[in-house]
Amino acid sequence: GVFATRVFPLCLEMLLTVKDDPNWETAEDAEDETASDSACSSDVGEAAIDRLCCALGLLSTFEAVSMQVSGLTAGVPPTRGAAATAPVASSSGNVPWQYLYAALRVVGCYVEVTTRMPDAAQLAQHRGEIAMLLLQYAPHPHARVRAAAYFAINQFFSFHGSSLQAEVRSALFTACLRGTTRADNPAPRARHAALGALISFCNECPQKELAASSGALLNFVTQALREGPVIVQESAVSVVIDLALKAPKVTIADFYNDIAPILSSLLQEVNGEEQQRLWGLGLECLAAVGECAGPERFRADAYAIMDSLAAIRASRESNPERDYGDGERYQLR
Repeated sequence: GVFATRVFPLCLEMLLTVKDDPNWETAEDAEDETASDSACSSDVGEAAIDRLCCALGLLSTFEAVSMQVSGLTAGVPPTRGAAATAPVASSSGNVPWQYLYAALRVVGCYVEVTTRMPDAAQLAQHRGEIAMLLLQYAPHPHARVRAAAYFAINQFFSFHGSSLQAEVRSALFTACLRGTTRADNPAPRARHAALGALISFCNECPQKELAASSGALLNFVTQALREGPVIVQESAVSVVIDLALKAPKVTIADFYNDIAPILSSLLQEVNGEEQQRLWGLGLECLAAVGECAGPERFRADAYAIMDSLAAIRASRESNPERDYGDGERYQLR
């Protein structure tokens, strides 16, 4: 515990060096946090926290992490030892966004460790506290804070989702739905993060609950497909693919007439190297929802897919290294 108490604040200080990039909120590409040439001290600090917590385990880190996260959300700088530090606030009295961002990124890294809590009552209390924290900051005015909250929800669903109380899972699900709309969440990267959390929701949600939620989910995802940009459409298509594999086919079929024209349009309009992945995902998605809709409704679009696959073969002759993702590997049934 002593080692974590001393080292953890140093890592947090690095995490807090995250830059306030004025172009982040309007950027339409995904951040590559793994690229070595783009790594910064903030990324290094977060990676160090993740490794530190996983290596030392729950008992050695829980107290230190809890204290620092609580301090950050109150605007208190990382504390070394027991000495208290005065909160830092902006001229409006608000906690600096960097502190909230850091707290949420730490929570996203740490929820894997807390699955090891041996006491069921303590674990249930912890899950409730984490859910309240994430719900509080998902609609935050700053885009980086919103994106960090959706990242943490994504991780929370991945490691605790199937064990959460239904009302907690539903509240987080609703927060993520709102995060997919341009009106509530203008930043494309933050909408991308919200849709990523919904993919984890689909993977961890009990079947009966997923069936009840799939209609609302498809409504919001269809809107995200229409609004774009590419980074949002890629994530939205991935949600639909997951739903087509896990939700009742009749639910997907009900939305076929809404989704299929958008996907068909994407297949015809997408071009350029940066949109190849969207093309492949769109092709796979159209095949998946078409299978749910049945052969009669899907026949015309199936012919369009076959034409697209023929175009791939012709393109491969002139550009053999072009990659369309999983779309061309999807088996039409």
